[in-house]
Amino acid sequence: MSGWIIAGLGNPGLQYEKTRHNIGFRILDAYALSHGGRWNYDAYFNGMVAKVSEPINQILVKPLTYMNESGLCLGKVCRYFKLLPTSLLVVCDDASLDFGRAKLSVGGGDSSHNGLKSVSSHLGRDYVRYRVGIGSPLPGVVLADFVLNNFRQEESDQLTASMPKFLKDIELIIDKGSNNAMNFINQKSN
Repeated sequence: MSGWIIAGLGNPGLQYEKTRHNIGFRILDAYALSHGGRWNYDAYFNGMVAKVSEPINQILVKPLTYMNESGLCLGKVCRYFKLLPTSLLVVCDDASLDFGRAKLSVGGGDSSHNGLKSVSSHLGRDYVRYRVGIGSPLPGVVLADFVLNNFRQEESDQLTASMPKFLKDIELIIDKGSNNAMNFINQKSN
């Protein structure tokens, strides 16, 4: 198969649905909805999978392995569809970016993100990362606690308003490729 695997990182379960750490799931749900993708559970991958064929083949994946083991699922998906990690786009939260800011990168580090660490341990570092800022914790708040907290209502409203931008960014990556999309996405997010 040629095309893309687009993965949203998060944790399964209703208790995590509205947390900062699940922004990847939230964005991918909106992307699937806007492109006619229907989620189905895949036991082999241990994840939710949807297929989109426009403008090219895209496999959307939400690993159900919990954040810290996301690479288990995504490694299986890449091998099954015979796609290199360079055809994998991972959408995730980033506490080092300002709230609502998006940044695109290819390769590189994991920014102390356990989900990205897991993906890198299973696939190497040559995959595409679309990171969305969730803000940073106040002094004295542990990062692990911060990312597992729900967004405040005004933040959730702001994310909903920003969702069309996030979806257009993903469409740009799919249409033009990550290197061509990078300058545009990173410049307009500043």
